[in-house]
Amino acid sequence: MQKAILTLRLIALAFSVVLCLASWAEAHHTVFSYQVDRFQGDGNLMGPHDGVFDVEDDFDDGLLCGQSLDSRWCPSYGTVFETGGFLFLTNPGVHWTGTNPPLLDLSIATGVGPNYGIMMAEGEGDFTGIAYWEPIIPEAGHHYHFSVVTWGVSDGGDILNEEAFGTGIRMKRDRQLYIEQHLLEVDETELAMRQLMLDHFPISAGDITGRIVFRLDFDDSTNLATSSFSLDGGTTWESPFPPVEIFVGGTNARFILSADPEADESTTTTTTTTSASSTTTTTLATPGQQMKMGKLLLVKNASPANTSKRKIVYSVKEPASSNTIVGDPMVNGAKLKVRLDANTDCYDMPAGGWSAIGTLGFKYKDATGAYGPVKLASIKKTPSGIFLMKAKITGRNGPITVIPPDPGIQADTNFSLGGGDEYCSTFGGSIGPNDDKTFKATNAPAPTVCNVTACSPSGAFLDMPSGLLD
Repeated sequence: MQKAILTLRLIALAFSVVLCLASWAEAHHTVFSYQVDRFQGDGNLMGPHDGVFDVEDDFDDGLLCGQSLDSRWCPSYGTVFETGGFLFLTNPGVHWTGTNPPLLDLSIATGVGPNYGIMMAEGEGDFTGIAYWEPIIPEAGHHYHFSVVTWGVSDGGDILNEEAFGTGIRMKRDRQLYIEQHLLEVDETELAMRQLMLDHFPISAGDITGRIVFRLDFDDSTNLATSSFSLDGGTTWESPFPPVEIFVGGTNARFILSADPEADESTTTTTTTTSASSTTTTTLATPGQQMKMGKLLLVKNASPANTSKRKIVYSVKEPASSNTIVGDPMVNGAKLKVRLDANTDCYDMPAGGWSAIGTLGFKYKDATGAYGPVKLASIKKTPSGIFLMKAKITGRNGPITVIPPDPGIQADTNFSLGGGDEYCSTFGGSIGPNDDKTFKATNAPAPTVCNVTACSPSGAFLDMPSGLLD
């Protein structure tokens, strides 16, 4: 009977999300997308806790619960789907009230047992859960995590003492990156949560050399749960946090995979319309920003002892583009900001170096480094609709502080025309070589938002390298 109640509750939660879509019209939602590559579970109601995984999911069938009785994951809140061997947690999310920050955007997948039953229960033995995430560095204010939710059920079928214990990765607004362990009190009726415990372990982007892996272990004899994490795909593990008692007032448990960035009311607007048969969501970028497909970002440091050999090559090529050139660099100049993991720099291209390419666009040339390290640059759109942007930055012309992190995870660029638009790309797809001499990323899809701000108009202290203000 209890499993039946929990099954109905899960279905009701999913249905309530659909009903909530009608109230999202013209609401503000954060743009985000995080991916889980694999889940492994061992013990308790999943099977014997013997080091052999009883449940393994590579998310390669593209099916969630409601589509297949064999699926182990249900979309509980926000936007969740499987494709290409990944489980995606993406926008639009559902607004929840938090402690700090006060408003979050949540997309959550909930793990289920056979016939949508529970995965774990108090008194049924030890268990382990492991989630492998793609090594995506969260944006400022973003957080994603792997947790176990515990709860009890009253004689009348009401949910009691719902809590979430787990570990995740968070980027604070000041761009401090850290692994955290949390214990939350959850109120799904009010879509609210309250922090009961939060611990931090600072890391840097350069520490991440493979998939980000979160592990939760439960000792049934003590009711203590322990979290650990790996930043190299599971080769080495760290467990800096104290064990925490779970199942306090609860008897049932499920794993969740969750992305819950801070709700951002300034950068994007999500408008959702709902009919009886379909839902359409449109996300609008901030006016004055255009998202571009990245063809190439090459960062080289061929000889660490000779900074003049450093080089950055930036290229955008977008066929059949609907984007336009907004701004005149011959009057107001242009700037290119490059951020590679924790390092950021701005490269100025003053108006004096720019000239027109007929009616197609503009080109920049500074062969001797009179204005700075940018040697060549261009922005144009061909008559056939191909949008092209290029820049070559060389250490012979001036200082370059962005160098290969060995390895690098993600690069973001913002090419801004003075008095005009910003053109943004994110390079994190196909990467290689990726060592202390070369970071090369190619064929990156256009991002949904600018992941790095434009250089300041004055080029002064706001554009200090090392990413302090980005």
